[in-house]
Amino acid sequence: METPEYVSVSINEEFAKREDFETQTLSEGDVVEFLYFMGGGR
Repeated sequence: METPEYVSVSINEEFAKREDFETQTLSEGDVVEFLYFMGGGR
Protein backbone atom coordinates (compact mmCIF):
# COMPACT_ATOMS: atom_id res chain seq x y z
CA MET A 1 0.00 0.00 0.00
CA GLU A 2 1.56 3.25 -1.10
CA THR A 3 -0.42 5.50 1.25
CA PRO A 4 -1.52 3.61 4.37
CA GLU A 5 -2.66 6.86 5.98
CA TYR A 6 -5.63 6.78 3.58
CA VAL A 7 -6.83 3.37 4.82
CA SER A 8 -9.51 2.91 7.46
CA VAL A 9 -10.23 -0.46 9.02
CA SER A 10 -13.64 -1.63 10.11
CA ILE A 11 -14.05 -4.64 12.41
CA ASN A 12 -17.60 -5.91 12.79
CA GLU A 13 -18.92 -2.63 11.38
CA GLU A 14 -17.00 -0.47 13.89
CA PHE A 15 -14.02 1.62 12.88
CA ALA A 16 -10.78 0.58 14.53
CA LYS A 17 -8.58 3.30 15.99
CA ARG A 18 -5.27 3.64 14.19
CA GLU A 19 -3.38 3.72 17.50
CA ASP A 20 -4.86 0.29 18.35
CA PHE A 21 -3.80 -1.43 15.11
CA GLU A 22 -0.74 -3.12 16.61
CA THR A 23 -2.55 -4.53 19.63
CA GLN A 24 -5.96 -5.31 18.12
CA THR A 25 -6.85 -8.99 18.28
CA LEU A 26 -9.35 -10.71 16.05
CA SER A 27 -11.66 -13.59 16.84
CA GLU A 28 -12.91 -16.26 14.51
CA GLY A 29 -15.92 -14.93 12.64
CA ASP A 30 -14.90 -11.25 12.86
CA VAL A 31 -15.62 -9.30 9.71
CA VAL A 32 -12.73 -7.04 8.70
CA GLU A 33 -12.99 -4.44 5.95
CA PHE A 34 -10.22 -2.24 4.58
CA LEU A 35 -11.61 1.02 3.25
CA TYR A 36 -9.38 3.12 1.01
CA PHE A 37 -10.14 6.79 0.48
CA MET A 38 -10.20 7.65 -3.20
CA GLY A 39 -10.56 11.21 -4.36
CA GLY A 40 -11.54 12.15 -7.81
CA GLY A 41 -14.22 13.54 -9.92
CA ARG A 42 -14.13 16.07 -12.63
